[in-house]
Amino acid sequence: MKITDKTGRRWTVARRWSPWRRVVQPINIPFRGYLRYGVTVPVPRGPSRWERRGRKTVSSESFLGAVAEFAGEIARGLAGLVWLVAVVVGWLVLLPCAVVEFCAQVVAGVVLWLLRLTRCVRSRVDVVSHYPRGGAISSLTVLTVSGFGEAGRLARAVAEEREAARTPFDPHRPEFAALREKFGARVERHESGPVVAVPERGALRYVRPRAE
Repeated sequence: MKITDKTGRRWTVARRWSPWRRVVQPINIPFRGYLRYGVTVPVPRGPSRWERRGRKTVSSESFLGAVAEFAGEIARGLAGLVWLVAVVVGWLVLLPCAVVEFCAQVVAGVVLWLLRLTRCVRSRVDVVSHYPRGGAISSLTVLTVSGFGEAGRLARAVAEEREAARTPFDPHRPEFAALREKFGARVERHESGPVVAVPERGALRYVRPRAE
């Protein structure tokens, strides 16, 4: 379930069936966009190496300056070509691995689903918040409960609570204790980064917060 709270933050409350998140990401890895399932903090990205070099003016009046500028353009073009070849090779290598991982996720998910139906294994509910821009995670909570159907009801209850909320999600707060007791839920994991104002324009990079 995807919802938006009263402050405009986006939340995803889902009953998980797969035992792990996707590790092999052939589309994201070559473009340095590997999605980690953890809290990250957006930081404004500084100028790139090419932008810093562009600030250094080269005198085009001299012959040597024109040659240096032309050589730089050729070098950038070759670097772009090499990167394109590396991306294609990366896709060819990683795509079969991604298919194998997907099949393993399906098989393991079906086995876990049967175990959860019989209450041999606790079911899992993930409460995730994303930053306004991009798919980076600003808050991640993992709850477990006995019973697959009970996990669905817990997910709906948490979604309703988040839809009317104006504060960050904290499963340890007293007002959430009644909901945990009602469903017999346990908090297995809770990470929450600082509320960071993300600019509407400009490049961003995401870093994992340091453990205190």
